[in-house]
Amino acid sequence: MNFNVSDKLQITGLVGTSITDWKTEGTDFTTGKDGLKVPNQFFIQNTTTPVTSTLSANRRQLQSVFASANLAYDNWIYLDLTARNDWSSTLAFTGTKSFFYPSAGLGIVLNDKLNLPEFVNMAKIRGSYAVVGNDLPPYTSLLTNTVNPYAVLTVNDIAF
Repeated sequence: MNFNVSDKLQITGLVGTSITDWKTEGTDFTTGKDGLKVPNQFFIQNTTTPVTSTLSANRRQLQSVFASANLAYDNWIYLDLTARNDWSSTLAFTGTKSFFYPSAGLGIVLNDKLNLPEFVNMAKIRGSYAVVGNDLPPYTSLLTNTVNPYAVLTVNDIAF
């Protein structure tokens, strides 16, 4: 959307939403502590101990709303504002269900309003501030596997 509020003030902006849905499936192969017969040759027949495999599947969804506004005054002062809020499935079982991250930037083109030497064809001052956000890896907010606090570690479990 574009608006000319007056002959000196223009506003442009957008509002939107998105949904990102990740689904990964695969098989994880695990070998014993001895590893590979030949170093750096990564295929199942090169393992020294029996291979165990497990099927893995991860699913994750991110729902977002965002907005952006750009204000230009007299074609020499520019203000840019953005805002985004994300709701992530990986934040389940946490105290917060979403995260918000805004940004703001201000730019001033000096060469149009100041009497600068002729060899200066462009002079601009710009500053900005932004907050960034990120969610968690899948399945980390509710731990279902625990370690027995009374487990005894033996020398055979330690790799030297």
